[in-house]
Amino acid sequence: MNTHSLAAPRRTPVLRLLSTLALLVAGLVVFASTAHAQRGERQQGPPNGERLEQQMTQLTEALSLTDAQATQVRAILAAPRTERGNASERRSMSREERQAQREQQQAETNAKIEALLTPEQVTSYRAWVAAQQANRSQRGGRRGGGS
Repeated sequence: MNTHSLAAPRRTPVLRLLSTLALLVAGLVVFASTAHAQRGERQQGPPNGERLEQQMTQLTEALSLTDAQATQVRAILAAPRTERGNASERRSMSREERQAQREQQQAETNAKIEALLTPEQVTSYRAWVAAQQANRSQRGGRRGGGS
């Protein structure tokens, strides 16, 4: 029995070392994931959920959407986020192909939204879209000029 009790303390330091290594690896994975996520958010703006909420707030105010219209517009705006395909497919496309795909999806989204709106709202929506594009161009210009 004395031999058995002597063997137990030898395993304990090994188990502690393995536990410490496992925690260290887990910590590094969490740190790396967090750093990557923060870097992505900085470059791309708010996460999709926040961006959708910002768009809905702006559109509801700018167009005086009814509750029914707001619900339908939200569904339309949320759909492209799920239909874009996976990242590896987008990476295999050329820059021009990705741009053409984005433009096509945006045109389809705009047409679906405009179909829900009154003529006055369509005019306001087109002005809102133009303002968003102008803002995007200005942000892109500052980002590109500062590099």
